[in-house]
Amino acid sequence: MTETRKLFFTCAMAILAGGTTAFGQSADALINKLLEKGILNVKEANELREETDKNFSAAYSEKSGMPEWVTALKFTGDLRLRYDGIYSDVPGLVDRHRARFRLRYGVVASLAEDFEVGFRLASTASTGGNSAGDPVSTNETFGNNANRKPIGIDLAFVRWSPIETPDWTGSFSVGKFENPFSFSEMLFDNDYTPEGLAQTLGYRINEDHQMRFSLGQFILDEIGTSSRDAYMFGAQTRLNSRWDEHWQSSLTFGALSILNPRTLTSAAVPDVNRGNTRTAAGVLVHDYNLLIADAAVTYTFDSAPFYKGKFPVRLGGEYIYNLGAPNKNVAFGFGPTFGKAGKRGTWEFSAKYKEMQADSVYEETVDSDYGAFYFRNPPYDSPGGFPTYSAGTNVRGPVFRFSYSPFDFLTLSTMYAITELIDEVPPGSPSDGSKFIFDAVFRF
Repeated sequence: MTETRKLFFTCAMAILAGGTTAFGQSADALINKLLEKGILNVKEANELREETDKNFSAAYSEKSGMPEWVTALKFTGDLRLRYDGIYSDVPGLVDRHRARFRLRYGVVASLAEDFEVGFRLASTASTGGNSAGDPVSTNETFGNNANRKPIGIDLAFVRWSPIETPDWTGSFSVGKFENPFSFSEMLFDNDYTPEGLAQTLGYRINEDHQMRFSLGQFILDEIGTSSRDAYMFGAQTRLNSRWDEHWQSSLTFGALSILNPRTLTSAAVPDVNRGNTRTAAGVLVHDYNLLIADAAVTYTFDSAPFYKGKFPVRLGGEYIYNLGAPNKNVAFGFGPTFGKAGKRGTWEFSAKYKEMQADSVYEETVDSDYGAFYFRNPPYDSPGGFPTYSAGTNVRGPVFRFSYSPFDFLTLSTMYAITELIDEVPPGSPSDGSKFIFDAVFRF
């Protein structure tokens, strides 16, 4: 064994001289070759792997300047170029044509003892007042004489994942992180990154059935003049099942509740959406204690025209009921999805009808691309004002989406929504319109 070790390390150190990266990539290949030739047995090979891992970590740490407790770095980024058009045939309602972009770049460092630390920067549009950026959108609009576009902190978190077994996984997150819930855009815009605490627990019942439990304790606002800060608490249970090689299903139950919603006035937090019932001073009238259920069934075909790989067809729906409001407290959506874009040669088409009554959900976390025309500002806004398109609640109508991925790094997408307000502002005024979006998303 001693001579074998000398032979191995002579080869390994020769490679190390050319760079730590080459050494790390080649060590396993060398050990496998020695094992294949019968020079090492399995126990000796495993011992060598442990030693070379330690030696590589130390060498890489010394050469790169990275501490030994940083075990990996993962960089991610994407650039989205967008055309955003809003249209209406109603006289007095203004069509808009915007060229926009989203830029995101981040890194996650894997540390010893199952810890991760990550951050992500993203383009962000100021919402005015006391806000540095829109919480439900990372879009920036080209214009303003080519002024400099701001960048904001989109993620800043620590995650600890102490549970990792064949059947159980578990993690704890603190900071500003990706949403731990799998609720749809009817509750959270895809760009919304909550702040506070989150816990997730996964359980593998067997090869065909897995459960996921998620908890969240989110900070909505810290009130400097009051001890009644606003928080959101949530819980979700999800069961994913595979019944055979073609049929899959998912079933989800959840709840969300806002503590001290009266402090979330239109002046206290970014007022980017509309729809909730408020007083003339912009104070929320109702509580938000939501019960959520969604279900979906998927059939996977072996192939489909112009589609690379197996082809999934999904039919799903979601229902939301707010216990904290006496009326206008229901939201629902349903529709099919064909295919799944994201990999080279794949495409996706979906059609979904949505109705989001005024007080069904909290307006300031929902989809920023789904709205309708207000012919006049709500009472809590400045009086008068010209007709404007606003996202939020109090909206209904169908949404159609199509995406195609010509390459792994590029996805082209379109979205078309035909919407109207459920309760017009003012009553009887026209609110119907449409929105068309074209996106080109480059991942790097």
